[in-house]
Amino acid sequence: MTLPASPSASIWTSSIPPTRPALALRACGVTYREAHLAMEMIADTESMVSLEVVEINPILDEHNRTALLGVELVLSGLGQKIL
Repeated sequence: MTLPASPSASIWTSSIPPTRPALALRACGVTYREAHLAMEMIADTESMVSLEVVEINPILDEHNRTALLGVELVLSGLGQKIL
């Protein structure tokens, strides 16, 4: 997998599957594992200087599923491996 030079957070908000109800956009794209892999690859470069998490709506979230996904992706971006 090749990452773009400067990945945009909008890639993820428009790509996570619709099983995460608090995302404003519901287009399907990358899988849960692909999103984590991409974030882990970014962390491996040790060159990320900022990360912005947007569009998690707590009113639409069911049992904090989307918020937990956001936290998991941030942790992957900071270097935590899921496997």
